[in-house]
Amino acid sequence: MNIEIIGGGSLGLLLAGRLAAAEGGGSLTLVVRTPGQAAAVSRLGITVQEQDGKHLHATDAGCLDFAAYSSRLHQAGSGADWIILALKQKDISPQVVEAVHRQASQNTRLCCIQNGMGHLEKLRAVFEGSRLYAAVTTEGAMRVSDTEVRHTGAGSTRVGGVEKEELLTRPYAESLAEMLCRAGFRTEVSDHIQMDVWDKLIMNCVINPLTALLEIRNGQLLEQPRCMELMRSLYEEAESVAAAAGYGRPEGVRWGRLVEVCRATAGNRSSMLQDVTAGRLTELEWLTGSLLREAERNALKLPFHETVHRLVLAKEALRAGCE
Repeated sequence: MNIEIIGGGSLGLLLAGRLAAAEGGGSLTLVVRTPGQAAAVSRLGITVQEQDGKHLHATDAGCLDFAAYSSRLHQAGSGADWIILALKQKDISPQVVEAVHRQASQNTRLCCIQNGMGHLEKLRAVFEGSRLYAAVTTEGAMRVSDTEVRHTGAGSTRVGGVEKEELLTRPYAESLAEMLCRAGFRTEVSDHIQMDVWDKLIMNCVINPLTALLEIRNGQLLEQPRCMELMRSLYEEAESVAAAAGYGRPEGVRWGRLVEVCRATAGNRSSMLQDVTAGRLTELEWLTGSLLREAERNALKLPFHETVHRLVLAKEALRAGCE
C-alpha cells in the first residue's frame, strides 16, 4: 500500500520508521512541518531506538515539508491508500484539514491517531463516514532529533471505522491493522472505536496532567499512595462523565487498564510532561478541557479535574515565561 503519515513528532517518526523498514512493498511518505526536518529525513533516514537497545534504521521513507505537500499536484487516479494523521490536536488547523482533503483521492482512507476529542468532528466535514477511521494507541515514544525517535513503551493499538458501517469499513480496518502488525505494533480491529476513544481520553486525563504537574514518569504514579489516591479520584470523576455520555464501562474495567498502562509504560515521560518541560503548549484543552465541556453538557461537577486543569494552565504559563 501507499501510505502518507502527517506529523514528524514522536509518534509520526515511530510509525514512519517502523513501517518503512517493514516488508510488504508500497511506498511511504512522511510529511513534516519544516523544510529543515524534511531535508534531514531525506538525507539521513529515520532511526528508531528500540527498548532492547537495538537501532532500526529506515532509509526508504520519502519526506516532504507541509508546504510542499499541500501544494503538490496529483495526476488523475493517484493518491495514497491511507493517510495517517499523527499530529497533536492543537496542530490540526483548517489548513491541515484542507490539505488532507485536497491530497486524497476518492479511494484514500484517513486514519486519525490523536489524544482527546474534537478532531473527528473537524474531519467529518471533508471525509464521508466510510473513509474516516480512528486509532487509539498506548505506544510510548520520545523524539530525540529531527530524524531519531526513542520507543519508550510497547503498547497496543486499536483501529476502526468512525461510523457504524462495519460491512463497509471492517475490511479496510483489517488491512490497516495487518500492516501495523507487520511493522511490529500489536494491533486489533475495533467495531466500537468511539468507546475506545473514551477509554484513551480517560487514561490521558488521569496520567498526563499528574505526570506533568509532579514531573515524574508514568510508572512512578503507582509507587506512592498519595499519587494513587489522586489517580483514583480523577478516574472516578471521568468515568461518571463517560457514563452520562453513553460510553460507560463496567466498574473497575478502565481502572484496571489504567494501572496496566502505567506499568507497561513505566519509563515513559508523558507527552504533556515533555511539552511542559520544553515550555510548549500542551494538549490540556483537548484532554481535560474536553472532559470538562462534556461534564458541563451533562450538568456534572468535576472538582478534581477542574483543579488539575487550573494547575497545568498555571504551570504552562510559568514555563513559557508569561504572567
